Amino acid sequence: MKLSDIWGDTQIANATGLDRKTLHTLKSYGRLPEPDLQRSGRPFWTRNTIRGWCAGKIPDRNGRKATRRFDEDYEAGLADE
Repeated sequence: MKLSDIWGDTQIANATGLDRKTLHTLKSYGRLPEPDLQRSGRPFWTRNTIRGWCAGKIPDRNGRKATRRFDEDYEAGLADE
C-alpha cells in the first residue's frame, strides 16, 4: 500500500467536496466509517474505504449506508503524484 492510499481529513474533504468542519461533525456523530488506521490519536482511512463509503457500500459507524459525492478527477490526480 502506498502512502497516497492513506487518507486523512484533507484528502477526504477534497475527494467528497465536504469541508473539514463538516467532516469533523460527521466524525463526532459516527457518520464516517471505522478508521483503517490510527496514528497519534488521528484516524486515517484507505482510499478504497472512502470510495466504498461514498458509494453506500460501506456503512458508517452507526451502521447507516448512504451515497455521497466522490470526485474521480481528484482521485485520478493522486495517481499522477
